[in-house]
Amino acid sequence: MSNISGGFQVIQVIDGDCITGFLRASAPLCQFYKKDTGTCVPDWSVAANQPVIYPVLRSQNEGTVKPVVASSDKWYYNGVEITFNASNVATAPAAIANRAKKVTQSNGTINVPGLQIIGNLGSADNMDADTIRMTGAVEASGHSIAYDVSIGLDIAEYSDSEYVGFLNATNGGIIDEEGETITITPSLYKGGSKMTSGYSVKWMKPPYTASHSTASTLTVGRDDIDSRLDLMCQFIVDGAVVDTRIITLSDEIDPYYIACEASGTTMLESTGAYSSVKFTYKVKKMGTGEVISGYTFATVLTGAKGQAISLTTAPTAAGCTVTYADVKNAGGNLTGHVTATKS
Repeated sequence: MSNISGGFQVIQVIDGDCITGFLRASAPLCQFYKKDTGTCVPDWSVAANQPVIYPVLRSQNEGTVKPVVASSDKWYYNGVEITFNASNVATAPAAIANRAKKVTQSNGTINVPGLQIIGNLGSADNMDADTIRMTGAVEASGHSIAYDVSIGLDIAEYSDSEYVGFLNATNGGIIDEEGETITITPSLYKGGSKMTSGYSVKWMKPPYTASHSTASTLTVGRDDIDSRLDLMCQFIVDGAVVDTRIITLSDEIDPYYIACEASGTTMLESTGAYSSVKFTYKVKKMGTGEVISGYTFATVLTGAKGQAISLTTAPTAAGCTVTYADVKNAGGNLTGHVTATKS
C-alpha cells in the first residue's frame, strides 16, 4: 500500500497494545444562531435533526473495535463534567442542561455509550466553538485501558443572507464490512431555509488543491479510503464558493493505519504544561501494531470552518506540535489531516 491517510487521535499504549480512539457524530455538529429571531439551524429540539456523539475505540493488537467498560464513561462540555438525572438527561453545566442525554448507540457489531443532543446549544451567549469530551476505559489485551477523546461543536451566528452547508454520511461514515459503501449527501441553507436548487458542489481530497468530483451526492467504497479519508466539500452559488465543509470517513478493516501519537492532552490551555501537544506519526499494521517503516508524512491543517491553518511551528516529516495559540487561531477547533506516502 503506497498511500495511507490518518489524522490526530488520542492513543495509549499498554504492553504493546495501542488503543486508537475518536468521537464520531451521526450528523454534523454544526449549528447556527440567528440573533433577531432567536432561531437555530438545524433545530436540535426536533428529533429528526438530533446528532448522537459516540466513541470508536480500536485495539490494534486484536484488530477489533472495543466496547466501553460498563459505567466507566464520563462526558464533558467545554471541560466541565456533565451530570445526568435518573432519566439520563443532562442536569449540569447550565449551558447543556436538558439539551443532551445519554443513550446507547450501535457501532457496527457492538453497542457503545452515546450522547444525544436534544436541544439547541446556539444562543446569544454562545456563538463560538464548543467541545464535547469523553473519558472511560476499554478491556483489551487483558488490561483495562483508559481513553480520552474529544470532538468539536461548531456554533456561530448567521444572517438572512448567510449560506450554511451540511454533510451527512450513511453508516456514520464508517466502513466495517467488506462490500460496504458510504454515501455523503450535502445540503445548503440560506438564512435558515434549505435550498432545493441554485447551487452546486465540488469535492476535494487533501491537500485540497484539485477537484475530486462534482457529483450532487458522493458514494465511496474501500478503494477510495486509505484507512481514513477527509473529504472537503465546497458549496458554489453563481460561480462563487459560499461555504466549505469537511467530513471524515474511515475504513475500519484497512490493513494499515496512521498512529498520530500525542505527547499529552489534546485539550489545551492558554498557559502552563498543557499549552501545547506534540504529535508523532507512525504507520502501523492493523491487528499487531507493528510499525511499518519507509513512509514520509505530509500534514494539512484546517480550522473550525474548514479554513486552511498554519502552525506557529511548521510540521515536519515526522509530526507536528500544536499550541493553544494555534487552536485559538483556528476558531477553537483544529484538525490535522495526515497522509503517508511510501518512500
